[in-house]
Amino acid sequence: SFTIEGILDQPFDGSQWIDETVECTSQEQISVPAGTFECYKIGRETTLSWFSTDVGNMVKTTVDQYGENMTLQMVATLQSYFHVDQSITVSEDISPSVSIPGASVVISGQAVSTSSGDPVQNGAISVEIPSTGASWSTTTNSTGQYSMTIVAPTMIDDTPCGRETGSGGMVVHCSSGGLSGYRVQTLTTVQDTPPAVPSFQGPTEGKPKVSYSYTVVSVDSENDNVFYYVDWNDGTNSSWMGPYASNENVTVSHTFAKKGSYTIKAQARDIYGATSEWGTLQVTMPAAASAFFMKLFYRFPLLYNLIHLLLGE
Repeated sequence: SFTIEGILDQPFDGSQWIDETVECTSQEQISVPAGTFECYKIGRETTLSWFSTDVGNMVKTTVDQYGENMTLQMVATLQSYFHVDQSITVSEDISPSVSIPGASVVISGQAVSTSSGDPVQNGAISVEIPSTGASWSTTTNSTGQYSMTIVAPTMIDDTPCGRETGSGGMVVHCSSGGLSGYRVQTLTTVQDTPPAVPSFQGPTEGKPKVSYSYTVVSVDSENDNVFYYVDWNDGTNSSWMGPYASNENVTVSHTFAKKGSYTIKAQARDIYGATSEWGTLQVTMPAAASAFFMKLFYRFPLLYNLIHLLLGE
């Protein structure tokens, strides 16, 4: 057993991405050689760090590890720092920011000149997740806007929390005419089970041009909120509705414009993007006449025409 004591004065000049989920235990004011900062205290039992939003990084980290043959105690403090001015200001939105691996995720935002506020037209946009090596590219339009849809990779870190597989920084970088800027947001992926196949309740027979109400409901095994999509099989749909609580009855109304037989379909999707199979309901507009009435109408066609006129069909 031995102990090594000493001071290592080592400057760090470089960048490293650290993808880890840790707990924020408190807010504290910390004084280090670079200054005094309001910080978030985060970390595990043997490793603690103090993060400053003003600096955008850790200003102090302590390590206390004890083993059978060695003791490691380390304190790292911020000596100095400076902010790099970005000539292009980039905004970034990730929707959804928490998703299942393989789901569609939309990355969008705008790039403008930091000095003038003018939109950056035809700027080169690159999107990268350093922890996975995945990258994509596009360009800004005439108003500086950009948008792309990606397939969420599986994010993995050393300390997944709950259903999370992990989290990681998604870096959006814009460059144009020697100017550049970037923005970083976090994408998290989770383990998820799709909601159950939605069930329908409502009239299966009726008349065209009359509004009917239908109830759709699905249960999510993880009790996530859900969205619903109804395809009316007549060229129209409800678009995605919600979110609603799991097992909450949702009422939606529809009017069929023409006679016919329709197979209504509904799908449920939870807030993380896991989507159910289709639930169906067969509907006939108008209701089929019985054999007795069909014979009666065949024998007395004027009666059929009169009823048809009275019903407005």
